[in-house]
Amino acid sequence: RGLEATEATFNALISAAANGKEWRGRMEWALAEMGEAGVPASASTYNAALNACAKRKDWRRALALFEEMEAAEVAPDTVTFNTLLKACAAGRQAGVAEGVFARMAEFDVRPNRITYGTIISAYGRGRQWEAALEVHAEMRERGVRANTIIANSLISACGQAGRWEEAGALFRELTSGPHAVAPDVITYSALITAYERGGRWREAEAVFQDMRAAGMAPDTIAYSSLLSAYAKAGKWRAALELYKEMEEADVRIDTIAYSALICVLAKGDQLRRALEVYAHMTAQGTPPDRIVYSDLLRACAKAGAVEAAMGLQQDMKQRGDHLDNGLQL
Repeated sequence: RGLEATEATFNALISAAANGKEWRGRMEWALAEMGEAGVPASASTYNAALNACAKRKDWRRALALFEEMEAAEVAPDTVTFNTLLKACAAGRQAGVAEGVFARMAEFDVRPNRITYGTIISAYGRGRQWEAALEVHAEMRERGVRANTIIANSLISACGQAGRWEEAGALFRELTSGPHAVAPDVITYSALITAYERGGRWREAEAVFQDMRAAGMAPDTIAYSSLLSAYAKAGKWRAALELYKEMEEADVRIDTIAYSALICVLAKGDQLRRALEVYAHMTAQGTPPDRIVYSDLLRACAKAGAVEAAMGLQQDMKQRGDHLDNGLQL
């Protein structure tokens, strides 16, 4: 034990606990030792413990800590609420986060930009886009300006819900005017995703081009979302060209992108190309999902490609997958 039993020492131990495998046990040990040593826990102590819970997405323990804090009559501060909201957002607990946010007034703690950004993120992850917009309206009323992170969360919240019109309006509002935020790769990718969810391939394509014009290299999300938008519209040629571009740019191609491309190729009677993409997918070590196999088998059935279908079924067995879709070859 050789360390001086001070609040700063215990706070450091609690903060360090978050980085280890046995984080929960170490954190609880430090809190218990602190009590035995007669060192009172302050808001900083609880904040350190809450941050450990947030890092580990343990929102339940974070709430319990907040209750312990109340019982000990330790006044929470803005950091306390922000960290507790962060834990709720990480655990995708939008409803719990809403309750925490509402309690700030009870303790006379005023929300700041981080608070608003975190609750908006929680709503976004919970697909509660309307609630996210309401918080944004409250921000404006209180004179709190959005930053790029908040803009990204708002656009993403609308995009994940398929609200492409609202996402587009937010992008235009937040990236123009005297207090415009600077869009980054995440901003553009979130907007492209919103248009993809809404089946608006032309708008997605335009944003993708704007992103490049702004000097930003599209990431996997931007490429995959645009490719999916093309696939939904049945534009297999455009999807295939974008796929080739991803390869040339050495952008990681994920299962979503592969699945979308194989789907549009299969439905476009491009079985040979679809099988070539499938071969590349497996060679790269990207595991095909059931949608890929289903689309390919249907295309094989339509084309009467018995040998190719048998090869696919063998691949599925080797991967331990079984697809019972009633296809007859």
